[in-house]
Amino acid sequence: MSFATGSVTYYAKANVGVSVNFPEGDISCRWCKLFCRYEDSFKRYSCRLTDEWLLNPFKEIGFNCPLIFEGGESGEV
Repeated sequence: MSFATGSVTYYAKANVGVSVNFPEGDISCRWCKLFCRYEDSFKRYSCRLTDEWLLNPFKEIGFNCPLIFEGGESGEV
């Protein structure tokens, strides 16, 4: 397989641990400041981590939320 000049032949993979604090059991995307963003051109919110459109970021978390809650499974409250 030949690659054009300047093309990527491999990637280095890295992971980071991020803590998100939800006040008084308010489990919603709005508290995830690093990944929850407002897409002005679409007039809606999305998750930078999963590329998911967030239906109600002020009341719930996305269906594909990968957060693992202490004492629970991924996405479980």
